[in-house]
Amino acid sequence: KAAKTVYNERWMIRSNLAPFFGKTKISRISPAAIERYKSKRHRDDMSPRTINMELQLLSVMFRLAMRLGYAKRNLVRDVERMREVKKPPRYLSTGEVSRLLTAAKETYLHPLIVTALHTGMRKAELFNLTWSDIDFDANTITIQSKEDWQTKNRQYRTVEMTDALRRVLYEERERNGVENPYVFTYGGERLRWTVKKTLRTICRKARVGNVTLHTLRHTFASHLAMQGVPLLHIQQLLGHHDYNTTLIYAHLSSESHKGQVHRLPFDDEDTEPS
Repeated sequence: KAAKTVYNERWMIRSNLAPFFGKTKISRISPAAIERYKSKRHRDDMSPRTINMELQLLSVMFRLAMRLGYAKRNLVRDVERMREVKKPPRYLSTGEVSRLLTAAKETYLHPLIVTALHTGMRKAELFNLTWSDIDFDANTITIQSKEDWQTKNRQYRTVEMTDALRRVLYEERERNGVENPYVFTYGGERLRWTVKKTLRTICRKARVGNVTLHTLRHTFASHLAMQGVPLLHIQQLLGHHDYNTTLIYAHLSSESHKGQVHRLPFDDEDTEPS
């Protein structure tokens, strides 16, 4: 798993699951006990999504216990998950994109923001992008695992560069050279996770709120959907393992379905029964 995923899961275990279940034998954990855990986390004002993630992690533990012979069945499967309210993803309008790029123009984050908007890459994928991943002749970027880092699904994918992106990355290479193998650097060092402060400053200047690097990924996919790009193609570009994940953009591609209901054979109210 990705290092951040491992960190988050360890945090969930040490902070919540272990204090509640840690001293209880697996054979004595019941669906009722898991329901009590759900209620406690709900009283802690945790979001349904967070609670469901913790239950999923507990379910993984039970499956491991079953393989090792410590449990006969996965009791978490008997517990209903919390109902999550689905919200459309936050994405930037073309006007917001323009203001954001203008505000970022003279900052070290400008090439990274442009790349995120034009490829939909995840944050970890951006930070682990190397010059060897970019083929200026073929006009492509290959998102692939490294010795010290794995892509989310341990698979690679190739994204074509737009003209604007190619120009920005080419200028970045000419300006900084390739002594540092990583594309996005600051002060000679590769970028890590600490770009939030600079991004917030850029967003304030651009008068754009509620933006993270993941928002730029949503922006990439949302505008493709609105331009009529099939969701299956968007899934491949984003590197989604599950097509259902890509369906959050389905409502934006409604124009491709507009007028289709009028093809029904009984659309005419004067249609006579056969």
